[in-house]
Amino acid sequence: TQDVVEGYFAVIYNMGELKIPYRFTFTREEFITNLGEIHKLEDLARIAEKDMDCAHKLFLSNEFQEFMQTESIEHRLLYRGFLAAIPSKQNFENYLSASGLKETVVFDAVKDKQFFYGIHQDEQGTIELSRNTWGYLRIQVECDAPFIELQASQITDSDFLGRGLNYHYFIKRNRLHDGRNVGHITFLDG
Repeated sequence: TQDVVEGYFAVIYNMGELKIPYRFTFTREEFITNLGEIHKLEDLARIAEKDMDCAHKLFLSNEFQEFMQTESIEHRLLYRGFLAAIPSKQNFENYLSASGLKETVVFDAVKDKQFFYGIHQDEQGTIELSRNTWGYLRIQVECDAPFIELQASQITDSDFLGRGLNYHYFIKRNRLHDGRNVGHITFLDG
């Protein structure tokens, strides 16, 4: 983009007045990444959707800091605030959401209760998780029951296939006690 400022300098001296015209053209330096050019903030979100790592590095770069100098005061202040925090992809995701460039990522379990009866051997259970949009996501998985073995203690956005994920867990028959066994699997954001 270009900005042009035109006018004249008025030089007044003892023999009269002289008008010297001027024209200044300001051209924003092209900001090119391996995933495309950046002309506006929405381009950062477009790049983040394709490659979060690349966009995050870009967000932290000196070149992007210079690019932000031409954005609105609200966006500059927001950027400075997030830039001053500990650099992380979660922080970058929060910036994208706070600046209105994308929705906040929210996840949910499709079904929140499962029951197993008469277990005579190890069983596999599946919890279907869904998320509303693309973006950085880190989920800690915890369990309070010794008879449940988790597939993984952490889930990230790269584990999702599109907007869904089937999370598997295992009920270990040899760890069950007589009577009713109850266990909770908890998914924590961040």
